[in-house]
Amino acid sequence: MKGTTFLLVLLLILSGCAAKPSDSIENRVVTDTTKIESSTTPLNAGLHHISEFSMHDNDKGWVLSGDEQGYKYLYHTQDRLQHLQDRTPWSMKQHVFFFALNDQSAWAVWEDDNEKQLLIWHTNNGGVDWSQSSFNETIGERGAGFHNLYFISDQIGWMHITDNSGADFSTSLIYFTDTGGDSWKPIVTQSDANIKLGVEGNKGKIMFKNQKEGFLGTTHVAKTPVWYRSHDSGNSWGLEPLIEATDHSGEERIFTVDTPIFFDDKQGIAAVTGNQLYSIFTTQDGGSTWIERFTNPSPNINQLSAIDTEHLWAVDNKFDLIHIDNIEDQWQTVINAEKISGIKNSIIQSSQFITDHEGWVSVGPAGASANIYHTVDGGASWEELEPIID
Repeated sequence: MKGTTFLLVLLLILSGCAAKPSDSIENRVVTDTTKIESSTTPLNAGLHHISEFSMHDNDKGWVLSGDEQGYKYLYHTQDRLQHLQDRTPWSMKQHVFFFALNDQSAWAVWEDDNEKQLLIWHTNNGGVDWSQSSFNETIGERGAGFHNLYFISDQIGWMHITDNSGADFSTSLIYFTDTGGDSWKPIVTQSDANIKLGVEGNKGKIMFKNQKEGFLGTTHVAKTPVWYRSHDSGNSWGLEPLIEATDHSGEERIFTVDTPIFFDDKQGIAAVTGNQLYSIFTTQDGGSTWIERFTNPSPNINQLSAIDTEHLWAVDNKFDLIHIDNIEDQWQTVINAEKISGIKNSIIQSSQFITDHEGWVSVGPAGASANIYHTVDGGASWEELEPIID
């Protein structure tokens, strides 16, 4: 009798242990179980490669990322990336463009390469619900395609599509919406693009400072950095220099001018790459005049986070996190990717700072999974985050 009791107790213990596999699908907290194909899929598979942080204050924002198979994911957070809610309105591998006006209103776009059409989604409640645009026009028949969209409010925005492009020229189409993207009105079309906008330069992203003042970045051969500007809500555009040419030798160079970042009606910055330099231009009069302020002898700087005209963060050559402030007045290397992660051959895949002290980076070897790190002391120390997806 005692032996029988012992065997029963032993069997109960063994069966209890076998009923709790730590990696079972049932134990994972996910919102869409169709994304988990087997019990070996890690919980954070969608965070394999983070292409964009879009935080809008210390706590709330978005993360756009992808998994090893190339599928794209969109996450929303309300607690500094400690938890992530899967807000992905698609199931696809194609390139996704994402624009967030704030932590609630956002738009996601992807281009159907087979059908040559755009699918545009909009949410105004943090990704809980999405509506799809009625944009039905065929695009990209002669190459290029979608560039970006930009909104200044929940309702008013613009979209830039390249219809044709080549060496130092491109034909751009501009669309306008006052319905939050539910419908789009063409304001620069195939028939009048050469008149309203012109073909000089390869045009980049579009942005608007307000409902009248618009900018188009360019890559263009010129004596001085130039971009396209509109003063009538995007109905017509002109090529304007940031500054007058100071080199009178007649030599032209390739300049890439990004669209500006404005902090209020008067103050803003613009990044310019050219002549093997990366320069920051600043304005104090709403963009009427610009001054070249900060330069760096490296043309491979990207991932710019601008706190104001005096405090900037960026990444040099995917490796060094660099910073500038009103004390040093020149770019300083803060830390490199390997020191953040402790892993050799690491790169900074994406980054964002929301103050001069607080920011996030995703760091890992090229082509491999990256981890998320958070700093609150200007990069002096870093905490590795392990977001819970719920």
